[in-house]
Amino acid sequence: MTIARNSAVKATTTASNQIKALLVGADQALRDQVLVQSLLQMATRCSELAPIDGQHAALASLGRRWLQLHQEVLQLDTMLQALIRRTAPDLIHRPGIGIHTAAQLLITAGGNPERLHSDAALQRFVASAQSRPAADRHTDTG
Repeated sequence: MTIARNSAVKATTTASNQIKALLVGADQALRDQVLVQSLLQMATRCSELAPIDGQHAALASLGRRWLQLHQEVLQLDTMLQALIRRTAPDLIHRPGIGIHTAAQLLITAGGNPERLHSDAALQRFVASAQSRPAADRHTDTG
């Protein structure tokens, strides 16, 4: 699930960068209409553009894509949080551990989330993971 989320986040970034690149060559009125502080607002405004020319059509398409990917990221975060609450509910209550850190810890722990039962166990686990060669620590599961 984390691989899917990371992919969606990367694609969201790509879409927003493409929108900004298209706006560099756009007329000032279009830039003023679309460029705002929030990426969500920018994508929403782009998605609502009428396809009166190629530039408007491309911006509308990219805006819709960004919104769809953003929604996917939010859904995956919700699913990930529910999974972590079922698997290791105490883990996300520790200081500095949010859902993404907890997910990575659980991926690294493999099928043994009970290995992370206390702060001391977590510290030993992290220390042992850091002492192994990088090739042994790499994982593409999730």
